[in-house]
Amino acid sequence: MACINADGTISRSAELILLTCHTGASCEELAREVKLPLFRIRSATRELVTAGFLEPAGENFRTTDKGNKALEGSVKV
Repeated sequence: MACINADGTISRSAELILLTCHTGASCEELAREVKLPLFRIRSATRELVTAGFLEPAGENFRTTDKGNKALEGSVKV
């Protein structure tokens, strides 16, 4: 599951993940909220961390400033 589109925008699933992680969420919480299998959430969080949209916070993930800007549609990778 690609979270970043060819044009540098984020996919709908990435948008949902970033919105859910705004206050911090674990992979298990994300899977429940976004309604995707856990293996897809784990793959997506790795991709979003590598791209700088999420940051690990213990067992959880939080949206970074770059992730918040991407949600506003103002940042491309």
